[in-house]
Amino acid sequence: MGYTALEEMRKKNRIRYGIDAPRIPAMAETRLLQDKTEAPVDSLEREAVSFIRELCEALLFDKTKERAELEDSDGTSVGKSQIPFNMERDIDRLCLETAVHRFLETGIAQDAFDVYFCYLEMFIGSYSHSRRMIETLAEFESNASTLLMKHRDHYSHSVYVFLIGLAIYHSNPDFRRQYQEFYGLKGEAQKAAHHFIRFWGLSSLFHDIGYPFEIPFEQVKSYFGKENKSVPYVAYHNMEHYVKIDVQPDNREDWEGLLLGGGGFVPSGLNEVLAHNIAYRLEKSYRDNEEFERYQRSHPDRSYPDYLSEDVLGRKASAPEAFGSFMDHAYFSAVVLFKQLLSVVGLPAMAKDASGYMDALTAILLHNSLYKFSITNYRSACNDGHEFDMSLHPLAFLLMLCDELQCWDRTSYGQNSRSEVHAMGCELSFDPDGIRATYVFDRQLREKARAKGTKGTYRKLTEPAGDRPVFLADIERILRVNRPGTMKLSVGTTFAPNNRLRRQYLSDSSFIHLYHFAVALNARYFFAERAGGDTGIREESAQEDVLERMFEDRSLEYKLSNINQAKAFAGHMEAIGCFYTDRPVAYELVTAFTPEDMEKIGPLEHLRWLRERASMGWIYGKKQPVEIREQTRTHGLMTGPEVEIGPDTARIHYAELPEAEKNKDVEPMNSMLKLLERYDGLRIYRR
Repeated sequence: MGYTALEEMRKKNRIRYGIDAPRIPAMAETRLLQDKTEAPVDSLEREAVSFIRELCEALLFDKTKERAELEDSDGTSVGKSQIPFNMERDIDRLCLETAVHRFLETGIAQDAFDVYFCYLEMFIGSYSHSRRMIETLAEFESNASTLLMKHRDHYSHSVYVFLIGLAIYHSNPDFRRQYQEFYGLKGEAQKAAHHFIRFWGLSSLFHDIGYPFEIPFEQVKSYFGKENKSVPYVAYHNMEHYVKIDVQPDNREDWEGLLLGGGGFVPSGLNEVLAHNIAYRLEKSYRDNEEFERYQRSHPDRSYPDYLSEDVLGRKASAPEAFGSFMDHAYFSAVVLFKQLLSVVGLPAMAKDASGYMDALTAILLHNSLYKFSITNYRSACNDGHEFDMSLHPLAFLLMLCDELQCWDRTSYGQNSRSEVHAMGCELSFDPDGIRATYVFDRQLREKARAKGTKGTYRKLTEPAGDRPVFLADIERILRVNRPGTMKLSVGTTFAPNNRLRRQYLSDSSFIHLYHFAVALNARYFFAERAGGDTGIREESAQEDVLERMFEDRSLEYKLSNINQAKAFAGHMEAIGCFYTDRPVAYELVTAFTPEDMEKIGPLEHLRWLRERASMGWIYGKKQPVEIREQTRTHGLMTGPEVEIGPDTARIHYAELPEAEKNKDVEPMNSMLKLLERYDGLRIYRR
């Protein structure tokens, strides 16, 4: 399928401007390795990107503006009202594609950030409104988890989970059929795919944001040992106030609208809403369980939703001893996201799409321990025949499956986790019947992995449980797979050289810094472009909120460009013997870049810019007014189509640029030092 809005723009550009169409770049076929060689992209990337490209045409289009001539110009590019709105939506989709490719090349959290950023900008409204939610997880996890005995990354992990789900949807016709039927979208393939990426993204990318609640609990637990008996432990109180809701006459109908199937009551808290919706999906299949029977013996007049709300969700935070001395991050993930959605999306919009929002939240709630021990007991013989089927709740099924499968390339923080042997990669093969997962381990760790007593994923993947590995047997006890008429799943292991591309620099690029850095980079261009003019805003007096509003006025493509320049800046600093950090260090503070510095930085930044623009479909074209440039996606500083973009050609091309163009990346660089220091406390030092 083509890119509809851009196809129409091709016709317009040929007729009006005499310029041929911008090319839509082919899907990336290779990825860069550590040794600078390239390897074919794997099945996961092919399937995930194919989902975005083939099934998501017209994603988030405004149907009322989709006219053949596309004369509307309220879409944002470098500025507002420069391109057709639906053209912007197609470019956003291409932004997500390229973000996926960058992440799967490296697997690092800084590139996972791009996928989060795209999703929030496209489906929630603005990264700035929700950034604290995911930045808290990333920052808290990397700084606090080292004190735990056992803990591994959940930030990049969640992006991998998101992409596995896209790949399964694209490759598995049975899952697509079940999803379409479940949401009443049978025969509406495109609409179903749009629904899926929106609510699967919500389920997968945010399923672990509650870990900052579990980490302190586990830290104290590690201090005293594994048992909580006779020792202090962490519990959370005041949750009843946190989850309380304010039902008023003007919003009562919307709150009732969040109760799938109709509740016949007005909820007083988020726990009641979540409990009702879990019961609506699962009560018929899981009402008969030991925990509910125990509850009913002391509460004979109470219902299954009451059990979930009062005995389970109502005690998750305050009584971990009732759940095997375990603090369930999934509960906190669900309620924190629920409140965030109420704030950013709004109650009326959530009520309008209640099944999607509520199923995303309950999928998160179910993915960890609640389903396994409170809905049923997957370790009990009584669970035979009660494994979770995708037809009951497709999002919950998929989240549990992908969460179990994604156990590779995860940074180990905990003391014991760092000594375990875990998979560095996974060769996933998707076909219409199911999935084959071959987990790849570092060849240099072969002997350690096979040694008696070594723990980690290798042990689980090779230790037998009957005729299958423990890893697979556990999944089969939880989910209905490998049964007649269900999804097939097989697992295996292999050893290979560690050739994963990693970008490691001395510069301290936390996620909070990354966003602020991008805002400052955007500001430096703003002031450079308007130097000598009356902008109404002065660089030296601009406040943080002003700088952020300037950033918000850019399109997703240009925001990502600033973010990727911020990430590349660490490499640029390395090339001139510098680094940036927010910590006081005993090195020479850089207050201005020298001409020698800029001679090195200029070609590097030009190379990055050329590659980025090419990946987004830009080509060379004569200089035009900004609106025409953005509509035709041609730029006078691009190389010609016959030039292969590489370090040498970029250096030569940069040397041939007019001095005025080079100076755009020289003078603003020095002013940016002041912006960074004031805006985010970052300083640049020379080693």
